[in-house]
Amino acid sequence: MAGGGAARGEEERSALCLACGLCCQGALHDLVPLDEDEIARARKLRLPVVESPHRLAFRLPCPRLHERRCTVYAERPRTCASYACETLRAYGAGEIDEAEALARVRAVGDLTARIPGLEGVARGDAVAERARLRRTWFDP
Repeated sequence: MAGGGAARGEEERSALCLACGLCCQGALHDLVPLDEDEIARARKLRLPVVESPHRLAFRLPCPRLHERRCTVYAERPRTCASYACETLRAYGAGEIDEAEALARVRAVGDLTARIPGLEGVARGDAVAERARLRRTWFDP
């Protein structure tokens, strides 16, 4: 594993996040929870708000994802803003460098593309079939 050096700030972490978009594609999760005060804004952003067993949420893949990039990044819901995958955490902490982080993003994208029914997810296609793997970010 390549060493990354010093911890990174929000701007650097955001740049990596925007270069990836895998969490927005719905490969591992189907729903993203929303707080009550976020519902109107989510609808304004044209996020597909649905009632889940526990609370209101929006469906993934996110329709605001375009070419693996969030088009509403500055306005994204709190769950999206607070989510940090293991690669983003390691990069932010300076445990890996940018090259290693991007290599991980590519590797996961390549693996996702090989999962039957998820071929389109690696490209950010909103129509990818992923019913067998549906979970929510708040499942027990």
